[in-house]
Amino acid sequence: METRLLYNSIFQRYSCRDFASDLSLSQNTLTSLEKRISSIKPLLPSVRTVLVKEGFSRSLNNYSHHITPVDQGLIFIGKNDANSHIALGHMGEKAILWATTLDIATCWLKGTFDLEEANQLVKLSAEEKILAVSPLGREKKNSKRDKHLLDRQKSRKPVKDFLQSDDPALYPLFEAIRFAPSANNLSLCKKSFTGLRDFCRSNKCLSLFELFFSLPRGL
Repeated sequence: METRLLYNSIFQRYSCRDFASDLSLSQNTLTSLEKRISSIKPLLPSVRTVLVKEGFSRSLNNYSHHITPVDQGLIFIGKNDANSHIALGHMGEKAILWATTLDIATCWLKGTFDLEEANQLVKLSAEEKILAVSPLGREKKNSKRDKHLLDRQKSRKPVKDFLQSDDPALYPLFEAIRFAPSANNLSLCKKSFTGLRDFCRSNKCLSLFELFFSLPRGL
């Protein structure tokens, strides 16, 4: 049930930059999100996600012309090495999707935030670094700034029209990757995959593999 909920949220979620500044998330909503985030099993012990319940807007002070400052957000923490970046992507993507299931708007931010201010919101060890953040909130009413990107994705050709695989049951996974939230989201181009191992070497979409193979085959 939870796996299906997360998988479906991939196709509902889009990046939001126009937040309703007068609508904070309720304590019950934050508690629900915190519980779901705590259930995520990290690939490495060196990565973690922190839910900031107040003061997050400080990390967006210098970028308010791009993103509406909100008081609550997620901070993604890990070591600054390749494996930690991959593991944090796995954990962070799941956290973003859990937020989507609670109707919480999000926006992956890898560089466009005030690192100095963000560092004041969490306790970091000597080896830890904030690698990304995401504001949390409700989307501003009638905002169309980012939703058009999702609408454009939905109007594209089916993945099976430009990707070939010897296992047609993998096409739902390919489709999910095209929509999945990511700070470094690469578009799929025309390519032929000879099997899952070949596909795995081409894409580090670990959380999507985990979700997909928890579901019955033939979605």
